[in-house]
Amino acid sequence: MKQLEKIFQSLIGVFLETTSPIYKEEKENQTYFSHKQSDLWQSVARINPLSILHIILINQTGESLEYGFINEDNSSEQLLPGEMVIIHQIPEETYFFTEPENLMTSFKYDLLVTDNLVTVKVKLSTKGQTSNTVLNFAADGAIYLY
Repeated sequence: MKQLEKIFQSLIGVFLETTSPIYKEEKENQTYFSHKQSDLWQSVARINPLSILHIILINQTGESLEYGFINEDNSSEQLLPGEMVIIHQIPEETYFFTEPENLMTSFKYDLLVTDNLVTVKVKLSTKGQTSNTVLNFAADGAIYLY
C-alpha cells in the first residue's frame, strides 16, 4: 500500500509540474531564468536593472545572421556561423533582434542568465516550432522572448 501511495504522489507531482505555470518570487534586483514561457507576457528571465547588462551572442545556426537593437537607426552587425560576440553597451529598456540571412530560416534562442550576463545561443528551430527573433529587456529587469 505504501508503494502505491508513493507512486500516486509521484504521478501527481509530475502532472502538476508539466501543467502548472512556473511562479517565482520576483524580488527587486533578483535575477532568475525560467526554461518555460507559457505566453508572451511571462518573462523568461530577470536581470538587475540597476546593474550593467552584458550579452554574449553565439551563432550556432550554420548560417550568417544579422543582430542589433531596435532603435531610431536600426543598425545591425553580421555574425558568421560559429562566431561569438560580447555586447557591452546595452541601452536601457531595449529590444534586441537577430535576423537570418535566409528569410525562410527560423531561429530558437537558448538563454542562460547569470547575474547580469545574458548568454544567447542562436540555433535553428525545428520544423513547426515557433521562431524566436527578439529579446525585450524591460525597464524593470524582466526579459521577454518574441
